[in-house]
Amino acid sequence: MGIKYSKIGIIISLIFVTTTLSAGGNFRLPKIDGVFINWCLTWSKQCGKPAADKFCQIKGFHNATIFKKINNIGTTKILATGKTCHNPDCNAFLYIKCVQKPQEKSFSNKNPYQHPKQTGTQQQRQQQPKQTGTQQQRQQQPKQTGAQQQRQQQPKQTGAQPLEQTNRQQRTTPANLPLKQRILNPRISGVRVDWCLNDNKKCGLPVADRYCQKHGFKYSISHRLKANVRQTANIITGKACGGKGCKSFSYIDCHR
Repeated sequence: MGIKYSKIGIIISLIFVTTTLSAGGNFRLPKIDGVFINWCLTWSKQCGKPAADKFCQIKGFHNATIFKKINNIGTTKILATGKTCHNPDCNAFLYIKCVQKPQEKSFSNKNPYQHPKQTGTQQQRQQQPKQTGTQQQRQQQPKQTGAQQQRQQQPKQTGAQPLEQTNRQQRTTPANLPLKQRILNPRISGVRVDWCLNDNKKCGLPVADRYCQKHGFKYSISHRLKANVRQTANIITGKACGGKGCKSFSYIDCHR
């Protein structure tokens, strides 16, 4: 059994050894061999950071600094054993940020805070010559009246500026919309959205992402399975599912 697991670890390492390294790596919905990474390093143990650190190390980084959980994503892979969790309530990572190990600075025997000695000529050049009263008066700025200061503070506006400001206000109006929104019992044409895209394949997250995009969002950040729904409809084809075996969503959280 131990030999089998070690072979799996070697295969995973060989697959990702060609990954290009950078100062940091951001991975949304990280996967290994096309399968989402399980939230735990082993079965229901060492969850969160241990699993995120292991993923970063497989990718050639040192450790993970930021990561977030996504619930009920479906099939996931457990990194420590290579086993797969096939339950619909398996949890994974929404994103992981990996970083490299900070490099240690090397110092020479010389005192880094000691300034080099300067010759007499260099000291003379750095010294600023004394200014006479006439030179100081020339550098002083003349006092301005209140009317002159107001003219400088308020630049003249051209005819194009009011139009530009109006367009800017029109562009910023959609920012009043909520950044995140939870949609309960999501439906299409009055029917609950089916859990899968086609024939029990690409279930959960792919459907949630597509549903959010249909409603003006970029992607989904969370969702929950609702089993034993009487009737559902496929989000692409509209094909209906009727019976106790149909699955849908209790909610979908969308992000702009």
